[in-house]
Formats: sequence, C-alpha cells, structure tokens
Amino acid sequence: MVYDVYYPDYNNYITCPLPFIVFAHGGGFAECAGIEADGFDVIAKEFAKRGFVCFLVNYRSGVSLDPLPLTNTSVQQMEAIYKAGQDMRGAIRSIIKRQLNETTGDNWQDTFRIDLENMFLGGNSAGSVAMLNAAYYPTQAKINAVFPVTTGSVSFQDALGSINHDAY
Repeated sequence: MVYDVYYPDYNNYITCPLPFIVFAHGGGFAECAGIEADGFDVIAKEFAKRGFVCFLVNYRSGVSLDPLPLTNTSVQQMEAIYKAGQDMRGAIRSIIKRQLNETTGDNWQDTFRIDLENMFLGGNSAGSVAMLNAAYYPTQAKINAVFPVTTGSVSFQDALGSINHDAY
C-alpha cells in the first residue's frame, strides 16, 4: 500500500507543524480504483492550498461487480470493506510512526512536520466508509459486531487478521 503526500506551497511549516488530513479515495471498493484515479490529486492539492499536509491513501480493494447491483451482498464486498479498514488504520499508524521518527531498521531520514494533535480523517464515497471504519471501530470486538459470523463459519479476523493487522 502507498500514500502520496501533498504540502502547502509555503515553508512556515518547517518551524510550525501543520494540521494534517488523511484522505481515502472513493471507487466503491472496486478493482482499478486508486489514488491515481482522476480527481483525487485535485482534492489533495486543495487541502494543501488551505494549509493542510494531505496524505492521499491507497487501500486494497477487489469487489467483483455484481450483475444485480444493490440486490446481493457478496463476500468480496464485505472483505474489501474490512481490508480497507485495516489499511486505513495501518496508514495512520505509519504516518504517526514516521512523524515520531521511531525507526525500526527502516532508517527514515525525515518527518512530515505535522501536528499530531490536529489530525483529520476524510474520504470520498468508499473512502469515507474506510475512514469511518478506522475512526469509530477502535476495538476488534466492535468490528466483529459489524462483520458477524454465522455458526461454523470463519470470521474475518480469523481469515484476514486483526483490524490492527500491520500489513501497511
């Protein structure tokens, strides 16, 4: 997974850390959606113009198009939502870790110069669902309630790891 970082044009943030927004693109959790899709860089640049450091975050997707849209819910849809939540939480942890410069062998040379007390989460369409997942389901128990398991089935946590899985 990757994220692009957009900075304001002025240099004050070198001595004065700026608020930041972690933004997730839309795309219905479908294949081929991503941060390189038309328009998402424009959104990130607009946030930067307004004084934010903007992280435009990519996430795993993979929903197969249903021939009967809005009629059926597929396993791929639920899986894509869960994976996107994992990725958003991982991206946020990665950004904070890099800002704090807690190197663990990666030997990061620089920080983003962001104010960790002023973090905002946002998204467009499916990206907003992924960010809401990241923000409002802080525990595995809560996320398990959203993705219930029928008797005898394997849970999303069993199959895909914890919502805090460190795959980012």
